[in-house]
Amino acid sequence: MSDSAETMSQQAYTIIKDRVLNGTYILDQKISIKELTEGLGIGRSPVGEALKRLQHEGLLTISPKSGNRIWNPTLAELEQLMAFRKMMEIGALRMTQDVFKLSGDLLKLCHEMDEAIEVEDWVRYEAFDYQYHMTLIQSSGNQYLIDSYRLVADKIRLARNNMTRTFGQSNAGHYDIANALRRNTFLAEQELDKHLTVSRERFARSQTVD
Repeated sequence: MSDSAETMSQQAYTIIKDRVLNGTYILDQKISIKELTEGLGIGRSPVGEALKRLQHEGLLTISPKSGNRIWNPTLAELEQLMAFRKMMEIGALRMTQDVFKLSGDLLKLCHEMDEAIEVEDWVRYEAFDYQYHMTLIQSSGNQYLIDSYRLVADKIRLARNNMTRTFGQSNAGHYDIANALRRNTFLAEQELDKHLTVSRERFARSQTVD
């Protein structure tokens, strides 16, 4: 692939992935290469390469029969994803060295999410929500854990875009975790477990509603 084609492929990848993660596309939605090439003004080959990258990341399925579709997890897959997420985040919390710094960083993000809620900017809210949980993961200082979490972080964001959420209640859970850290780590673990259990239940409901 030439440098020019690689640049165009990266551009297509960035645009399409942003649409996937900001909720423009819904689970199982069919993605047309023709429509993408016409809409983006990018050739078929670079767009195809971009879609292959998204397939490799698990955000897209490509099949000769069903075409290109946004990842549509089964309930069993979501259960495994949420179990993995809980294990990673609680594990990271237990490894955190400076709980007061982490608490302060998380509270700042809670305030940012409050502001997003006030203006009903849900894309902005989701971005800070993602940053909140990634901040928690990074506080572990364990690069293997951080890299492992990043492998599924985008799938978590995609699934979250397609479930019914109460943003105020969700952010209240964020506050509870951050404030509990100032008291003791065990209490923060309990609040984090509660928060992630609520998320798991919402994921499950989103898959069972007709």
